[in-house]
Amino acid sequence: MSTKTTKPKRDRFQEATDRIIALMEDGNTPWRKPWDENKAGFNLPQNGGSKRPYRSINSALLMCHPSFVETGDPRFFTFNQIKENGWSLEKGTKGTKVYFFKKLELDNEDPEAKEDKKVIPFLRDYPLWHASQIKGCPEYTPRELKQQDWQKPLRVKATLDASGADIKIGGIRAYYQPSDDHIQLPPEQSFSNEEGWASTALHELGHWTGHESRLDRQFGLKGDEAYAREELRAELASVFLCGELGISPELEQHASYLDNWLSVLKEDKHEIFRAASDAQKISDFVMDYVPELKTGAELAEEADLPPHMRKEMGIEEGISDECPFIVNQPVYGGPM
Repeated sequence: MSTKTTKPKRDRFQEATDRIIALMEDGNTPWRKPWDENKAGFNLPQNGGSKRPYRSINSALLMCHPSFVETGDPRFFTFNQIKENGWSLEKGTKGTKVYFFKKLELDNEDPEAKEDKKVIPFLRDYPLWHASQIKGCPEYTPRELKQQDWQKPLRVKATLDASGADIKIGGIRAYYQPSDDHIQLPPEQSFSNEEGWASTALHELGHWTGHESRLDRQFGLKGDEAYAREELRAELASVFLCGELGISPELEQHASYLDNWLSVLKEDKHEIFRAASDAQKISDFVMDYVPELKTGAELAEEADLPPHMRKEMGIEEGISDECPFIVNQPVYGGPM
């Protein structure tokens, strides 16, 4: 008589956390840019059918996909999308798992329970394939309205202005001070490039959203667990925002941060999901301040670029009559 064996129940939270931990233990932050932007741009991973960017934990995981890193093509497809388009998978290709998460509200059957309903987390995974793994998939065409390099820091600058954040310039450290609700940034010329300045500014603006009058997060003290958790949220939020704005994330990577994040993730399999969810909330909050993408001529007019600079940059004449967003002239940001 055969004995029926019970398959161990899959722990999808642990599986996803282990994927991130494995990449970090190699000494790298998995969502940091390891590619040459001259060969590949930077956009958030997106659903190839709907063109909508993936969010939260799925965005962070898909940024680690080798083909996303190497090609600059952000498109991923489900098996049904591949089948419906009459395409096929390249031989031997494997899908990449992403996750669908939802909180289910169920009747509480415990007669001693105080609440009639109980909430349980529901997590399922499903595979996606990168466009480069699919036979017949058309070549990637970037969106028509593309930012020129000089426009990117200007949009970040306009976002900082629109947020109303108290930003002070000086010193050699970048940080957010919760006690008096201000952001401190070194002078712009102290950064090696504009991407570094923009990534850092967005990282600190991410911390700024945690004030009790905004998204109300716990900051903790340097070196403790709450501090590590907040840094992970600001790190992910900066990457998500850079992806939204087409900027390569270039924050300085500290080994101590990696060690702290690893410690937190190893202790709690749910933390990467919570961190990514909070980071997405931060990104959504900040994106409300981001001006819409406009033509080079419109942005040149708004930034009050002199004619000789417009000519050097190849910016066409002819300015839209639309009401421009306001760009002040503090000492940070912009190509001036």
